[in-house]
Amino acid sequence: MITQPENIPLAKYKQLYKALCSLPKCVLHAPGRFLYSELFTLDKERDFYILGHNPAGDPDKHPEYYSDSLITDIRKWGRSPKPYNAYLDEIWPPWCNIPPGSSRYQRNVQSLCKVIDICPRKVCASNLFFVRSGNINLHNKWLNELTLTCLNNLTKEHSRNKSMELRDTYKNVHWRVHKEILELVKPKFIIAINNTAYTIIKRILGFVENKNETISIDVKNRGRKSNCYVAEGKYTYKDGRDLPELSLLVGLPDFSLDYPGELKAPVWDWVKEHCSSFIENVSNNRANTRTEKGGD
Repeated sequence: MITQPENIPLAKYKQLYKALCSLPKCVLHAPGRFLYSELFTLDKERDFYILGHNPAGDPDKHPEYYSDSLITDIRKWGRSPKPYNAYLDEIWPPWCNIPPGSSRYQRNVQSLCKVIDICPRKVCASNLFFVRSGNINLHNKWLNELTLTCLNNLTKEHSRNKSMELRDTYKNVHWRVHKEILELVKPKFIIAINNTAYTIIKRILGFVENKNETISIDVKNRGRKSNCYVAEGKYTYKDGRDLPELSLLVGLPDFSLDYPGELKAPVWDWVKEHCSSFIENVSNNRANTRTEKGGD
C-alpha cells in the first residue's frame, strides 16, 4: 500500500498507481525501477521531466543493489525516511568504492541540472521503460513473455502487422504510466537522456524536430556518433487543455557512454543555449499572464 501524499489530488494519484499496477506481470516481476526522484516531485507542476531509456544494472552480478522487482520498488516508493535522490544519494556498481552520486551517469545528470540552473532534487525523473537491462538473457526472456502476452491480446484486425503492433504495445504499456505523470507534473520541458528514448517520445507526442539545431558528438572508443536533438509541440491533457506554451523535447546522448572530455563543453553549451531561451520565454509569458490577471 502506498501512502497518499497530501499535496497530490487523490483521484489523479490513484490513476498513476492504477497505471503502474496495470503493467504486464512479466514487467512488474522483473528487476526494475520506477522513480529516480522523490515522491514530492509529483506534488505540483514543474518545468522539467527527465527520462532515460531504462534502468541499467545486472541483478546477477550485484543482487544487493539490483534484485528488487519493479513491483517491490513501487511498494517502497515514497517511503525514504530522509531526502533521497538516485542521482545524488546512491552508489551504482561497478563503482562501489566511490562516494554516492559519483558514477559517470550520475555526475552527468548533476552537470545537466547545473546547466539548466535547477536543483537535482526538485526535478521529476524516471525512465521510459522500467525493466533493467544488465543481464541481456534475462531481459530477452522478459521481452519474450511480454511478446506472448501481446500476441494473445491482438485482435484479428491487427494481425496483419503483428511485429509493429508488438513494438507499439510494449511502448504503450509503459507510456500509460508517463501519461499520468505528465498529468501531475505538466512539464514545459522534457529531457530524454538517450537518443532512442528521444525518438520514441517524439513519435508518441507527435512533436516536430528542428533538424537545423541537431549536433553530433563522437562516442569514445566506439567508432560512432551520438546526437543532441530538439523538437517542439503541444501536449493535450485529459481535460483538453494544451500547455500555455510550446513544449520542448530535448534529446541528449546516453549519459553512461564515454565521451572525450573536450566534447562535453559543446554539449552543455548547446543545452544551455536551448534551455535558457526557452525558460526565459516561459518566465516572460508567466509574468505577462500575472500582470493581465492583476497579480503581483
